Amino acid sequence: MANTTNFSQAMEVQIRKWYGNAYDQEPVAYPKLFEVRNTNKKYDYLHSLADFGLVPVKAEGASIASTDTKEGWKTTITQVTYALSFSVTLEMQKYEQYNLVQSMSKDLGVSMKQTEDTVSADLFNNGFDSNYTFGDGKAMLTTDHPKLYGGTWQNEPTNPLDLSNEALEQAKNDIRDFVSDRDKLINARPKLLVIPPELEWTAKKLLLSSNEPGNANNDINPAKGFVDYVVNPYLTDPKAWFMLTSVSNGPQFLWSQKPTRQMTNDSKSLNIDYSVYAMFAVSCGDPRGAYGCPGV
Repeated sequence: MANTTNFSQAMEVQIRKWYGNAYDQEPVAYPKLFEVRNTNKKYDYLHSLADFGLVPVKAEGASIASTDTKEGWKTTITQVTYALSFSVTLEMQKYEQYNLVQSMSKDLGVSMKQTEDTVSADLFNNGFDSNYTFGDGKAMLTTDHPKLYGGTWQNEPTNPLDLSNEALEQAKNDIRDFVSDRDKLINARPKLLVIPPELEWTAKKLLLSSNEPGNANNDINPAKGFVDYVVNPYLTDPKAWFMLTSVSNGPQFLWSQKPTRQMTNDSKSLNIDYSVYAMFAVSCGDPRGAYGCPGV
């Protein structure tokens, strides 16, 4: 609780400057990495549907071959409420000399913004962890996603690679090889490289250089302009890198309540409560919307 005892210095006009809760903030990261939607439901579901296979030859006079389809993997997205508050006594509100209460109230908004980015980044931070599974029972990023009619496909390289020209080429090839549950090719393309700050210089060399980095033969750099990149400071592994793809219904960010700040008065104590709350959920539907590698 903020009161005149805890903030005794704020009662006097002698402090030149208060600091500690008004730093510059990183730009909000998650809108670039997720399909962001609104919902009014506690639970949302993403459900895959099996496709048809290739069309077989029909012999003259023979009946047309028949096929079937079925429902596939179901991912449940459950809304979570995030909330935080602090209290200020009537006396603190009345006598403090620096508008500290207003500054504290603004800082609640900063805390919520960073919560949004921290929670959303955890989808990638836990992307290889088999304890965090989705509709097909696998982690978002793995070498053995099951297909509904047998077999597997992968959105993680078989052999881990640090971010490099070789790694980008492998990602391109793996993503181009994405298939449906019936092994039909899909038009999957790399769209956006997502990296921690530790890999920013590497990404610049790979994606902006005209000549191939580290190659003394003056070869052209095939990765120049390959994709754009985003530096996400909330990623925790300095070696892991990720690629968003052109496949829709991948990483999802669902709002059921945008951040809301409010101020309420306690009629008995006359304390004032400042609070912020929001309701949102982060998940992944089709894992073909993402690709990633933990590095070596």
